[in-house]
Amino acid sequence: MICSQNISDQFEFIQNRSEYQMEESEERSSSAQSKRSLANKTPEPCLVCGVPTSTLHLQVNACYACAAFYRRSINTHSAYRCQKNNTQCDLTIKTIGKPLCRLCRYNKCVEVGMTINKSRGNDEFENVTTEFSSVDLEEIYEKIKNIFEKSTSTSQSAEISYTQQFTDILTKLLETSKPKTSLTLLTDNDLRLNFVMNQFVKCAKMLSKYSPFAALTLEEKFQLHSHFWEAFNLSERCYQALQHFGNDTNDTRIPVDGSQYIDFSDLSQLLDESDSKYVFLAPFLKKAASFLCTFKKTNITTFEFAYMSQIALWSCYGLSTLSESTQNLAEKIVKQISDDLHDYYVNDLRLSSYAARQAQLFRLISFGDLIVRDKREMLIAKEIFDFGPNSFSFCQFETNYFDFLKKCRI
Repeated sequence: MICSQNISDQFEFIQNRSEYQMEESEERSSSAQSKRSLANKTPEPCLVCGVPTSTLHLQVNACYACAAFYRRSINTHSAYRCQKNNTQCDLTIKTIGKPLCRLCRYNKCVEVGMTINKSRGNDEFENVTTEFSSVDLEEIYEKIKNIFEKSTSTSQSAEISYTQQFTDILTKLLETSKPKTSLTLLTDNDLRLNFVMNQFVKCAKMLSKYSPFAALTLEEKFQLHSHFWEAFNLSERCYQALQHFGNDTNDTRIPVDGSQYIDFSDLSQLLDESDSKYVFLAPFLKKAASFLCTFKKTNITTFEFAYMSQIALWSCYGLSTLSESTQNLAEKIVKQISDDLHDYYVNDLRLSSYAARQAQLFRLISFGDLIVRDKREMLIAKEIFDFGPNSFSFCQFETNYFDFLKKCRI
């Protein structure tokens, strides 16, 4: 058993090895997929590594493992070094426990003509971006309704788990919402509010691409989206902080949009102690800062973030209006994604004992739920106490939107 005190440091070391281990796992998966396809088609050698494959990937006859490797290498290949220092490694020769030469593999992928439409996936989220001039609830509602009405259940490949599917979709959203290279301290609340509204719509777009969600009724899609949004947005902002500012827990900056950040270490930037809102906002912001530090200390991967997001989505026991079939589906998916996480730890990261690591993820999920509940209580306080028309501008959109959904009986 890995000691809880040291697990984050040890996992950071494991993360550095994970790309190599992912390649081995993908090669095993590709080989197994080829064997299953023999009954239907005669496989041909992958043009990169020689493994039999019956499917085109990235416009060429290549196995899934090499295609996945090429996707990951687009932005990282400049750091690759040849194992033999001559860029002439034989990629068809496999050595147990040793990954293929990354530089030679990448060069071969380019040589055989692998093609990635870089804008295709991200455009799905860029195209829903709107310059909102105000909190137009009718406009936002119609945008999400159109997204949900167009989303239909699609057949899922038996080779792809729900978590892998969600990871692929989530990665595209994260790419379009990541902060710019240089961020400035928050000064423009209108810019932040516009970003939040667009993230709300993008979250709906992400869920609409997720096959089990796409199969639900329109009413249930709205219910789950509203149930899921706040916890997801909190974790997504912390994930972007981890990626942009690093995992130093003393750095409490967090991006609030694509170009601005706030620093939890100095609440005076956000409100004055004499402000009537301080008694409500200060404890909430301190909890949010603690959540950010815990998130950074855990140093989660994208796959783990996808797992946490799915747990948050399908932990819908409090939504009594959901049908029994949807509740049963939620239980089934939670079990499957737990199996997915087990496979990820054991096969991809070679983490033989991961109970403490998984406990850290559940701690984050529970912590996020606590913050969401506190936020809702703060919004109730806003209705009771008069803080002025411009108070809680960040929360105003969410409060008004959820009230609007109730009005529409969604």
